[in-house]
Amino acid sequence: MQRLAALTGAGLVTIWSVLAPVAAATPHAPEVERPRLIDAPRSSVDAAIPGERYVLAGRLPPSAADRVVQLQRLGNHGRWVLRWWKRADSRGRYQFDVWADRREGTWRAVVPAVETKGVRRRAIRTRVVRVPITAQQISVAAVPATATWGSSLSVTASVLPARPGHRVELRTVARDGSWSQLGYAVQDRNGTATFAVPLMHYGQLDLSITVDATTRRIGSVRVTPGRTPRLVAHRGGRFAPENTMPNFRAAIAAGTPAVEADIQRTSDGHWVLMHDPDVLRTTDAAAVFPDRSSYAVSSFTLAQILQLTAGAPGVKVPTLDEFFELVSESGVEAVIDPKVTLTSTYARQLASLAASYPRLVTSGSDDLLMWNINTPTTAVSVPSEIPDGRLVYQVTTGPWPDDSALSRYEIISVERSTVTVAELARAHALGVKVYVWTVNDAQSVGAFASAGLDGIFTDDVTMASELLTGSPFGRWATR
Repeated sequence: MQRLAALTGAGLVTIWSVLAPVAAATPHAPEVERPRLIDAPRSSVDAAIPGERYVLAGRLPPSAADRVVQLQRLGNHGRWVLRWWKRADSRGRYQFDVWADRREGTWRAVVPAVETKGVRRRAIRTRVVRVPITAQQISVAAVPATATWGSSLSVTASVLPARPGHRVELRTVARDGSWSQLGYAVQDRNGTATFAVPLMHYGQLDLSITVDATTRRIGSVRVTPGRTPRLVAHRGGRFAPENTMPNFRAAIAAGTPAVEADIQRTSDGHWVLMHDPDVLRTTDAAAVFPDRSSYAVSSFTLAQILQLTAGAPGVKVPTLDEFFELVSESGVEAVIDPKVTLTSTYARQLASLAASYPRLVTSGSDDLLMWNINTPTTAVSVPSEIPDGRLVYQVTTGPWPDDSALSRYEIISVERSTVTVAELARAHALGVKVYVWTVNDAQSVGAFASAGLDGIFTDDVTMASELLTGSPFGRWATR
């Protein structure tokens, strides 16, 4: 079944297979119809910023109006992946909103082939458009180191590449990474955003600028009330158990300018540092004297008081003599708050005790010692009984004293809920300083300082000092 032809001279042999006629008779398979290639969709940005939205838009030939358009993205493995689809409008226009990630986008639009009423409509495919990803650059003019509460913080940010109309946020960032918005602005055509934000928070604010998905820390500003009231460590603060020598020593060593101590009187006429009328809360008296019928301080002798442990191992209840000696040696101011009705007899006894420490009292406004007078009945009698030291009139509830009573004192100490703008102005008009107690949160410390209070009693003097001065114990107001 083969025919061989040999050309002897040339040595050429031609072979025809019997399969050749069969192959020649086999019909060809139809060619696959190639999609029609048109222009790539247009991107609204030359380069995208991670997290921002941009637009891919294009137009199909008139014959393809109203057809379904697929937006495909080139995947990591070189395969095209369908991302979205929609129908073109009656003029063949289509548009897709795209959110940029951190990888360059390679896109194309595809119109699949369809057959309608027996008529086959050819597929259409666009050329490829590539949208690179670029890092957004944020630059900011120097942020002021300090600012006054209620003032306006001005910040100007420049963003490249510019995104006119895009929102720019000024934020405060907490230590745990959480944030809150201080204000926002909109970029102009040059990418500039300007902020003028009223500062209504106290303390240090760590600031950042956020544009789309880009955030940059821009610095810190410490917001202060604009003035620094006198801080008084209430019962010595929180360095150790309240009203104890370790607490007062730690407060003084840390730089506290003034301390306050509460005093009670024992049954044998001695003064000890104690706030409550009984010893149960702050000592181990129930364990040391389990069978007593009364735990009032006034029922204990000094010897019995000295047997008690005050809040921590080895810590004893101090006597007023010990406290006066510490204050005299250190030179800090001390506010003495008697927790008993201060009769003339008691007042003379305290005055005599203070007189044995010459550094405590001098000749008036430079005295280290201040007496807290907390009952209206003694407000009139005590000034003649305690000639040395400054007098502090304490208001616990209700209205402040009238002008004639108020003017007898250098300082008035008021419970925080009684403070009003009118009463504060009245006291200052009489030349009386106003101290407020007891303030332990930063916002209230700042608010009272801004309002013009002259002194603040607080358990947390470290927090209050950091807020007012920028350091645990720094620049203090003069007396």
